[in-house]
Amino acid sequence: MKYAINLFWLVLFGLGACETVVDVDVPREAPRLVVNSFIGVDAPVAVVVSQSKFVLSNEPLQVVSGAEVVLLEDEQVVATLAETHPNDNTINAATGFYATDFVPSAGRSYTLRVSKSGFESVEATALIAPPISIANLRYDTITITYEQFDDNTGNFTTVQEPSLNQVWLGIDDPSDEENFYQVLVQRYTISYNFEQDDDGNFVITDTFRILSPIPLVSDDPLVDDNDDFFGDDDGFSVNGIFMFSDEIFNGRLYTFNFSVDQTFGFGQEQESEYFITLRTLSEAQYRYMLSADLQQETEGNPFAEPVPVFNNVQGGYGIFVGYSADVDTVLVE
Repeated sequence: MKYAINLFWLVLFGLGACETVVDVDVPREAPRLVVNSFIGVDAPVAVVVSQSKFVLSNEPLQVVSGAEVVLLEDEQVVATLAETHPNDNTINAATGFYATDFVPSAGRSYTLRVSKSGFESVEATALIAPPISIANLRYDTITITYEQFDDNTGNFTTVQEPSLNQVWLGIDDPSDEENFYQVLVQRYTISYNFEQDDDGNFVITDTFRILSPIPLVSDDPLVDDNDDFFGDDDGFSVNGIFMFSDEIFNGRLYTFNFSVDQTFGFGQEQESEYFITLRTLSEAQYRYMLSADLQQETEGNPFAEPVPVFNNVQGGYGIFVGYSADVDTVLVE
């Protein structure tokens, strides 16, 4: 038996020491345009244009400046997008960010055409479906405590105020079609840049009022398994914004319940008006968000299969999709 065991380990280590190096010649293709844009009825159109890179490259994203970006509505040109800076709208900034004041409408078809010297031109089409309205809305509130900047004293004071807590949102789903939804809650956040003066008091140097989504949490059956990429794909969340299909409630009134995150950043003030939004997504947008979420969850997992991200740009890569929206405003005082 002693010799048998020694022979076993000899064979095991011998197999482990055998190594075959195989050089794989991965073909390089010419870079293609990458276009990313989510258009909706509640905001002007904006597009980010970049270029693809070699599959084994670790280089950062390279934006494409100086492209021609044209938007068509029902096959008629409605806007030529200008390259700007996403924050201050500086014209001719080399950012790869293109924008226009044009706001899409529900029930229309939009086509995006992008061209740039040295690249194959690309095109993508998105249909914005009519919105599905919020059937009913219930909510409760909670009192929260946070620190707020006081203009009179130049210091932070403790503030208590009511805040949105639990929400029940009713969706009257049509029975004759497959539908995809996104639920998000937004409100304006006032943030400050400040510094201390010679007396040690805080002085505001800049004020920013930004409409931002609030992270949501939920144990609703639609999204309860969203952290498990091996689970069903009926629903999931990305950064606290929920997306789901009508697979389990097709043609019925469904009440989706969730609560809002009560986390506050230092030096921030939250306004009391909430915008609760039910977006009607295209299947393309839902599939893109789902595949992107799965890819992020499986990144770095050696046992997971590669997840291809959904793409609908002809001649290149990326996503161009549209959504409609119904918004209810809640004032909590």
